Amino acid sequence: MIKQLRKRICILLSAVLIIILAIIELYLYWENCMYQRESEEIFLSQIADQVLNGTMDTSGEEVLFEGLPISVFRSDDSGRLVQLAGENNTQPGYDDTALLAEKIVGLQETSGSYDRFRYLYEKPVLVLYDESEWNTYNREIIKGMLIVFLAASIVVAGVAAIISKWLTRPVQKAFEQQKQFVSDASHELKTPLAIIGANAQRLNQEIGDNQWLGHILKENKRMGKLLEELLILARMESTLVDNGQEKFDLSRALTGALLPYESEAYEKGIHFYMDIEEECIVTGQEEHLKQAAIILVDNALHHVCEGGNLWVRLSEKRDRVILEVANTGKEIPEEERKKIFQRFYQSDKAAGRRENRHGLGLAIASAIASRHRGKITVDCQNGITTFSLIIRKN
Repeated sequence: MIKQLRKRICILLSAVLIIILAIIELYLYWENCMYQRESEEIFLSQIADQVLNGTMDTSGEEVLFEGLPISVFRSDDSGRLVQLAGENNTQPGYDDTALLAEKIVGLQETSGSYDRFRYLYEKPVLVLYDESEWNTYNREIIKGMLIVFLAASIVVAGVAAIISKWLTRPVQKAFEQQKQFVSDASHELKTPLAIIGANAQRLNQEIGDNQWLGHILKENKRMGKLLEELLILARMESTLVDNGQEKFDLSRALTGALLPYESEAYEKGIHFYMDIEEECIVTGQEEHLKQAAIILVDNALHHVCEGGNLWVRLSEKRDRVILEVANTGKEIPEEERKKIFQRFYQSDKAAGRRENRHGLGLAIASAIASRHRGKITVDCQNGITTFSLIIRKN
């Protein structure tokens, strides 16, 4: 739970910071473009005014803006364009400058962009600025900004991970204290429960069967099982307990652990099928993984429909081992599929009490999966409910 919370905070912080970074970069790029555009317009307007006022003789003179040449044209009395400044050469892949100037004049617009040129037309003067090199420079700016953005995003993700860890530290501490309390309380309650059970059995031997004494023994047994499950869950969720993981043959371990359920299924009229792929070698705690498998099979046996089918399949897929336990029967509603892994959750509490079940089995199995860097998923299709335990091989 803490890991999920930390992950969500990290993702949220990273997303917010990256969006802010993207907005800043886009704003800076937009400002740069606007500044360039305004500078072009001012300069082109100055050149046009100088030509119109006759204060600048452009004959044979090279006019530059940002180190790039400006082409200046003027219409004569016959309406023909005469180039006053700039080179009239043809670049590979482009039309002749003079021809483009004729087309721009034909647009009857005072300013804008056409082909590779930014233009200003103050009749009869046309000033052209070749933006091709600026656009190339602009693309380089975009590439540089993307590189900076990607590098900054990595840094932001690292910072977000550190911040999320710091923010969840109090929650993690409280969660650890809660688990420690459950473990300590369970240990402390075991002794008085054992004494109550021993005394009740002694009384039963002396006075014989008694309705009230039977209730005491039944509830004492139920409480003992609950405490045992709480202790197991506390150990599985504890980060202080040494994993003690080692390589073992999961196929052999599960075959031995699940074979007894064949007879139980037979007695209930359930068709039990096992498909265990051989030599699935994993690194983990054998007893815990066997316990998770037993919990899933036991859960399936309690929910399979009368005369239905129950399948157990173990297989390898690349670096994962997948244990699937499926049964026919009533499907789990969509809204309950996440809740069933919560502690003490039971869709039918009355039935759970009759069967001495406390809603901790799937929570324990989920904790075992998490301890082995895996997960348990549930899927319901066509009247078949499938629980999948997925863990890494190493």
